[in-house]
Amino acid sequence: MYYNQYMRFTEKILVALLSFSLSAGCATQMEKSVKDGIYSGASQGYGGTVEVNITIADQKITAVNVSAPYESQVVASSAVKLIPEAIVSSQSTVIDASSGATITSDAICAAVEDALQKADADMDQWKDGEPVSIRNPKKDITTDVVVVGGGTAGLSAALRLRQMGIDTTVIEKDDACGGVMKDLVSAVQIVSSRTKAEKETSETEDPGNSEEDHEQSSREETEPAGTLEDDLAPYFVEESGMLEVFMEQLDGTMIWQEDDLGIPFEDELLETDPYHEAVVARYDTSANTVGELLGKEAEVSGARLLYSTAVISVEENSDGTVVHAKSADGTLYTVTCTYAIIATGTWDDGEYITINSKLNEDDAHKISQQNGYEYVNGNSILMATGYQPDDHTVIDLFDHLDGLLKYGGVIVNGDGERFVDETADRQTVSNAVISQQQDCYLVLSRKGYETFRSRLLKMELDGETKDLISSDEGKDIFFITSKGQINDVVPVGRVIQEYEQSLSQLSLNDGYEDAFGRNSFKGNLSLENGIVLIRLSVFSTGNTGGLSVDNSFHALRADGAVSEHVFAAGSVCGNVLKEQDAPGLRTAWAFVSGKTVADEIGSVLAEDQLNKLLEKETEK
Repeated sequence: MYYNQYMRFTEKILVALLSFSLSAGCATQMEKSVKDGIYSGASQGYGGTVEVNITIADQKITAVNVSAPYESQVVASSAVKLIPEAIVSSQSTVIDASSGATITSDAICAAVEDALQKADADMDQWKDGEPVSIRNPKKDITTDVVVVGGGTAGLSAALRLRQMGIDTTVIEKDDACGGVMKDLVSAVQIVSSRTKAEKETSETEDPGNSEEDHEQSSREETEPAGTLEDDLAPYFVEESGMLEVFMEQLDGTMIWQEDDLGIPFEDELLETDPYHEAVVARYDTSANTVGELLGKEAEVSGARLLYSTAVISVEENSDGTVVHAKSADGTLYTVTCTYAIIATGTWDDGEYITINSKLNEDDAHKISQQNGYEYVNGNSILMATGYQPDDHTVIDLFDHLDGLLKYGGVIVNGDGERFVDETADRQTVSNAVISQQQDCYLVLSRKGYETFRSRLLKMELDGETKDLISSDEGKDIFFITSKGQINDVVPVGRVIQEYEQSLSQLSLNDGYEDAFGRNSFKGNLSLENGIVLIRLSVFSTGNTGGLSVDNSFHALRADGAVSEHVFAAGSVCGNVLKEQDAPGLRTAWAFVSGKTVADEIGSVLAEDQLNKLLEKETEK
């Protein structure tokens, strides 16, 4: 009897619950007042305008497409994916997003509401009900040192720390380490005043027998020759005191690069005193790119590598630092450490298009604003050796020039005149192009262009850019196949004639050199076979701004106080290098500062460890 009563009671409860469930379901699926169609909306995000297109069918939102080009791509990626999915599934714009990108999440919802209003929606209906919660997975990590940025400076610091057995975590926004170096550099001059060949020539020249020569020789004997430090002084901010640090650490850093990291150099490091022609150090062109090599070293170093992960904030306290970061898959990291090294690099966001701008979003500026560190606004570091196939991509051509010159590669200005030795260093070529104040072009034979194009297609470029290059539709490439076209873009006919004469003279006289000293012509520029002009583009490789540091690389606060637990390395040290740039100096600075910061931290941690051991012994 009791059993039957219990069953009847249970049935009533189940019927009631089912009825409630169905009515609740009907409520959530209730038709809402809105017009079918496709509507756009916009709202202000963290870095700029967030735009959406929503599709409404049968009075329901069936799709939400988001465009957020100005948001931090890694931080905002999960919000761009998850928020639209939540809006479509819930048919509501009330989303509670704990995604590490709250501002972007709110902007997406606001943009959808803007679009709904254009569809004559009853906004009360779309905002009704409990918020839909989105929770990202979370991970806690404890480590000795966090390195923010896996470029040259960051990896130098991380690899040196791991050599000392220090637990190290690298947070890198890209999906691989190496920074700009992995895309741009196969060989780079670190620091040079004059080449070794020039030095040897000057030493073997006849000093002369005239009285004037004798007086000059006497002066040179009594007056000390200029040093590398003298050469580099114009490039360093004097007040920073970092030129002295750089000079003290340069030799040891380059020996470390070669002996410990396995980075080969074509030229030996020469004595830095007392010669004016102090240092020639060029990476071996037969080796892998330096960035790739550093990335491989990082993989086997034992460092914890968080790829596709961006830093949200850096919080310093009396015991150390807490770094909050978010990965592209939405995972939120809380990394507790003793020291943090900011090695994000700096990037220009001004009028000039930048290389890899999607990866460098002025993170240092955001970190300084959040934590009160002193930030120095700088000027753009400009280069004029780029090729811009579309509106958002610039590819630096300089590292391709060596191999392309054999195909008749020359650089001309808008008047069809050669004005620079194409084999000079990057900065010299770039400065010469900029000084022309007019369009300049790289001139190649058709065979040279095919080689050039095949190299570009091997680079990490987006699909649309590769399609343009594959189809020869890049906007800054011009094909000339007849004499009738020769003046359509640039009057280069005279250059081609001179070049052909150079080749004919070379065949008769192996010692022939053109006006720029080139005597290794192996290809031909010929209108008959067709030539290609590639317009050279000005682009930014970064800027001179960034976090202020003292001469021990501690970050400085806006009130002048020294940060005990936060350091900076590389180009993010905004109060060190000036806008003017010596060939390869910033690369050398990245290695020197990264290693020096690691040594500084390593010595402090070693001292702390020793003190702890002494305290234990004292207690015993």
